Amino acid sequence: MKITCIDDARSYERVLYALRSLPQGKAVRSYVDDVKRDLRAFYHRPEGRVKIITADYDSGWQLITLAAKTKEDADAEFNALYYRVCAPSQYDCTGQMFTVFYKLFKRNGRWMAYHHFAMDV
Repeated sequence: MKITCIDDARSYERVLYALRSLPQGKAVRSYVDDVKRDLRAFYHRPEGRVKIITADYDSGWQLITLAAKTKEDADAEFNALYYRVCAPSQYDCTGQMFTVFYKLFKRNGRWMAYHHFAMDV
């Protein structure tokens, strides 16, 4: 079994709760151990590099962890991977994402960026 989303995890937690009232034979105990192992792996998985801090229908803020070692490398990495430009269009409301503002800073020895993005609506 592979737990890939929070709904899967909650389903398996309900299964574990239901199995508590059953006799604990070898097969049931083995299954329970496998489910618990997969739940731990799901809940303790490493987080992604981008966290959404806040967002609404047309803009938001992200906190991005960069792999760079220097400020120049961090700026280059951000501009290459995360900076978005809205291309001019003859049509209104293109739905394109674009960068409004970003700020690079260092936290716990890692370069990070606050990224304010918006959508052309």
